[in-house]
Amino acid sequence: MQPLNPISSIETPRDILSADFKSLSGRLPISGGWGYTQADACIIDKNDPLVDPLRAFDLVGFEYIFVEKRIYEEMIIFRPDGEQFSGIEWNLLEQESLDDGGRRFDRLNFEITAFLDSDWQELKSDFEGPQGYGHPDFDLEGHGKKRSEKMLRFTREFWFDVTTFVGQELVPIEDTARATVSNSDLIDPDQGVFSVLGLVALRLDAKYCWQGEDIDDVMAKGAAFHAWVPEDAKEGALAIATITVVDASNDPTEPDVSTLEKDAVPGLDALLQESVRSRLAADGRELIQWMSSALNEFGNLKGLVTAYIVNDQGKQQQNIVLRIKAKDRKIVAIGAFDIAKKQFLAEPIINAIRTMVLLT
Repeated sequence: MQPLNPISSIETPRDILSADFKSLSGRLPISGGWGYTQADACIIDKNDPLVDPLRAFDLVGFEYIFVEKRIYEEMIIFRPDGEQFSGIEWNLLEQESLDDGGRRFDRLNFEITAFLDSDWQELKSDFEGPQGYGHPDFDLEGHGKKRSEKMLRFTREFWFDVTTFVGQELVPIEDTARATVSNSDLIDPDQGVFSVLGLVALRLDAKYCWQGEDIDDVMAKGAAFHAWVPEDAKEGALAIATITVVDASNDPTEPDVSTLEKDAVPGLDALLQESVRSRLAADGRELIQWMSSALNEFGNLKGLVTAYIVNDQGKQQQNIVLRIKAKDRKIVAIGAFDIAKKQFLAEPIINAIRTMVLLT
């Protein structure tokens, strides 16, 4: 059997993974190498043109996607026929972040276990066959010993260059001003109130740690605020909610809700639904429930509220979108949260959107 050597390829990891894993839809924001060493680090770029600026940038998620796909490439796709592996599992042993030469790196070390396809099929037949598990003569202890003897066990390092993510540390609400960037300002530290582009202000719930991120797209400029529960903030957990506020005035497809009348809402709602469905599909996500749009009026102010649910890699995410006009600018505010945690997240996220204030 050929040894398990690191992958060596002329084509880039990005091109190879896009070709081999259609589920990625070619939307993995990476460059650089296969990540076996620091010099060969996989570069994860939150400024990649493929990244949706209105979506929370899931650094940890992208790292783990790369880990999974590199393991499959190394142990299945790049292997000769008859020497491929099944029953592949991996567990994180250690991780660290380090700075070197003005760049930030994440190093993840995994233990990987697997079986040759032939051994896996033999073990499976023994366990599931007519004399297998559940039969009075089945030797469970002997099967476990045989399994251990045939198991391949080794460790692999995965290096990531995450320099574009530097400066977005997670901090409690009272310290969030240190993590904000140019498009948002902390204007009331006691209440956790932030302004965005000097156009609107919103209050972030103090129960969560927040990470501020600038959005500087041609069609949308503003800020995203990603939320973590404090106990997860230092453990590489995924964000549980995001509030995004942008000025979308440069987007010619963005409606001007200040002139919108109620009888025109159904037609606009249909257009928005199709637009969202197409954008999600291009990004590897799926629109699974559309809850329609409603026009709310407060004196001379009009706001269009839209709600829908998205399937994002097996997780359901609730989205609440508010469109308003502020200082003749088209403002879009999006609250998104994990439906599995809606009993905790619905109220603070929706309230942040609902109580957003126009600045004069």
